[in-house]
Amino acid sequence: HWIAASGRLGEGKVKFVDCLFDSGSSGEAQFASSVCFLVAVFEDDRGLVAQPMLVKYNLDDELTRNWLNLNEQFRNEVILYNKVLPFLDRDNAIIGIFPRYFFGSASESDNPSEYTIVLEDLRSSGF
Repeated sequence: HWIAASGRLGEGKVKFVDCLFDSGSSGEAQFASSVCFLVAVFEDDRGLVAQPMLVKYNLDDELTRNWLNLNEQFRNEVILYNKVLPFLDRDNAIIGIFPRYFFGSASESDNPSEYTIVLEDLRSSGF
């Protein structure tokens, strides 16, 4: 719901309709995070829109999180998408080489559930 309200899906009124999880990908461990893939379905003035997304979240293992400084890495990535890229992308040339950013949360807490990043799923583009 917060992604629909954020304006990151485009101009105008957007309503969240459904979320379809890729059950084969849930909790796939990467080097420094876990990910799952989903398709979020929204309704806007064009009708129903399906948006494939990657949800990246922090590892539960505290030892690994601390050893790899994962909390800091998540905070840096959220800052990159929220502040650095918009600042550098004054002529709309840079942002196109990154996946679309929908949401990011990285607190000062040690709770891994407070570290989440939602990006465009680029698997259909060969990534």
